[in-house]
Amino acid sequence: MGEEVLTTPQTTLVILLGASKWPRWPDLGDSDAFANSANKVRMYFLDSRKFHLPRENLLDLFDSDASADSIDEAISNFLAVRTTAMAAAHRAATDLVIYYIGHAGLVEENSEYYLAIGCTRGNHPGVSGLRIDALARTVTKSARDLRRLIILDCCYAANAFNAFQAQTGGAEEAALVQAWDGFKDPYPNPHAGTQYPRKGTVLLCSSSRTKPSLFGPQGTEFTEALLYILHTGLASEQQKLSLRLITSLVREYLDLAESKAPRPEVHSPDQSEGDVAAVPFFPNFSFQKMQMRPVRGVEQSRWPKEEKRPGVRAQHYTPSVAPLPVASRQPPRRPYILVVLLCLVLLSGGVATWLALPKTEKNVAHKSVVRKSVVRKSADSRSIQFGFDAARTHWNPDEHLLNATNVTHIRQLWSFTMGGSTVSSPIVAGGMVYIGAFDGKLYAFDASCRSNCQPLWSFATGNGIDSSPAVAGGMVYIGSGDGSLYTFDASCRRQCQSLWSYQTGSSIESSPTVANGIVYIGSSDGKLYAFDASCRSNCQPLWSFNTGNSVNSSPAVGGGMVYIFSQNGNLYAFDASCRLRCQPLWSFPVVAGGINGGGFDSSPTVAHGMVYMAAFDGTVYAFDAICRHECQPLWSFQTGGAIDNSPAVAYGMVYIGSFNNTLYAFDASCRSNCQPLWSFTVGGPIVASPTVANGVVYVNSSDGHLYTFNAACHQSCHPLGAFPLIEGSADSTPAVENGMIYTTSGDLNFYALGLAT
Repeated sequence: MGEEVLTTPQTTLVILLGASKWPRWPDLGDSDAFANSANKVRMYFLDSRKFHLPRENLLDLFDSDASADSIDEAISNFLAVRTTAMAAAHRAATDLVIYYIGHAGLVEENSEYYLAIGCTRGNHPGVSGLRIDALARTVTKSARDLRRLIILDCCYAANAFNAFQAQTGGAEEAALVQAWDGFKDPYPNPHAGTQYPRKGTVLLCSSSRTKPSLFGPQGTEFTEALLYILHTGLASEQQKLSLRLITSLVREYLDLAESKAPRPEVHSPDQSEGDVAAVPFFPNFSFQKMQMRPVRGVEQSRWPKEEKRPGVRAQHYTPSVAPLPVASRQPPRRPYILVVLLCLVLLSGGVATWLALPKTEKNVAHKSVVRKSVVRKSADSRSIQFGFDAARTHWNPDEHLLNATNVTHIRQLWSFTMGGSTVSSPIVAGGMVYIGAFDGKLYAFDASCRSNCQPLWSFATGNGIDSSPAVAGGMVYIGSGDGSLYTFDASCRRQCQSLWSYQTGSSIESSPTVANGIVYIGSSDGKLYAFDASCRSNCQPLWSFNTGNSVNSSPAVGGGMVYIFSQNGNLYAFDASCRLRCQPLWSFPVVAGGINGGGFDSSPTVAHGMVYMAAFDGTVYAFDAICRHECQPLWSFQTGGAIDNSPAVAYGMVYIGSFNNTLYAFDASCRSNCQPLWSFTVGGPIVASPTVANGVVYVNSSDGHLYTFNAACHQSCHPLGAFPLIEGSADSTPAVENGMIYTTSGDLNFYALGLAT
């Protein structure tokens, strides 16, 4: 087969098809679940910590109101334009993924299988729907030299096989793939010399030719399981997993969960160069073989006991009894059609948390089943700090309860009046919530508390606290206005005292950052300090560097570098491996002439191979993170208002707020002349940094509201909701964890928001 062609996100094209509403077919009824599913599929492919598909390689036709002919033309044009452009850039396309979410059916007269799109009419679905044979012709013609992976989450999905078989002339393989036999012997590592086909077609079908798919209000069983596998991976040495192996894992997942959903099938209608289903394609987020406890009589599970990769929370596959109503959408009895209704909701983050759900929507014939759910357990070993991680991305990838659909239903669950207002941002780690206040105290709450909550303990420092806590390695770190860095045992639950403290030369407003065994923190004495994180008493800095002006910004660590902003107007970059007498590798004056004690505290963010920085003059800067000498910004943008918060980066987007009352959103893949994809003006200045979790962007405004936006929005975006707190300054960045939002407002109160149940 010649030279092997490996799969990469940069050489992959993805087309998202389907619909969540059918205005010309009212009997189907609108479905928020379908829209949520499409959103989560989209985020998986675009997420830099998941598949990391370049945004320009995605054609999003979900919920398009275009006709079937127009959609067919859009697919042809997209494939022609992108394959040509990628070839010209010496990055030729190798793979095409088509993911369909929605209803599907058979036309009764000729048994033609069609996919329902937004403009499909109930009286003529075969004409107005997207016929599977037409899609097969277009795909095999326009992507003839690519590997084609077609994923259909719809009832009776395996009926699509005939259409693709007719285009390729391949022979049908066995309909079902055995759950355990599929991966007894792992497929060879692609780097070991095994050759894989350059082209061909494989279909992953959520159901057989004769079975409908099951779903609940929150989504389909199939996509739930598929995304769990994609986010979790397999405990093996394989860097990528084939579609056939993933299907086997999905089937095993459904077996262990005792789900009544149909088991997915893999069909390979075109094997002229070999079976595309065997090509290692999806990233495997577990690289080491780990022992699992027995689950339901299975002697040893294939699931990883813990995720070792950065950014993936440790977890166990732990079934728990939680009733979940699911539904089977049977076809409406019409003289011309056999319609089957499919739904899919896919889980963002890496593990499914099932709740007891309300009754499904009207017009859905359903039956309840009792299934087992998977509950994710928190990983206390991860370092959690201001901005969530050491790179200050302000993105929590482990939140799975609050989402773009239910976040509008949040309410205040409890509040606590502290002895002073706060600009400190809360941190949730190890089952605890930590926050500092201007009364000089660090407060610690039980994160499981849902009403009438009081601190488990508090500790009084010698002055007000601007700094936000960091939790890592069983330790809690926080700076104080008295100039000291304080440390506490994270396992302490009452009457906690500092294990050790270090007095700098002035007050500390910077928040500590813990990465690679080092604790970094800035001080108003102008220095950046670095401490050994393993130290437990009488600790002294490993090194410090004097910038010559206050360092109120919080350090960001990523890509082997440490970045810090000084009040002298310079952004500094240090080698993170340095342990003694460290000097910056480079610096850049983001503010000419310095700030002269203006008190602006914006911190850098490291993500997508970039370093993002904002300055008090309202300018957003982006630097290449691989730069090590005389670095200049790749692009900058002037917002027109001062900026005192830090950029948030998630799902391929960069979010930043400004004193001109506006939240801006940029494409993170942009490298020059970058302009906002969208912006939205709220009722007051945005001082706090945005937070992103499970497809939702959270931002506090000084108008007293917590605003939420859909992270999937890329143009003309409006808030999902604006939760009223209290009129006044809101300088604290909200923390989102386990279905809870912790935040402050312009009063002395610390607020906990969440769903009623």
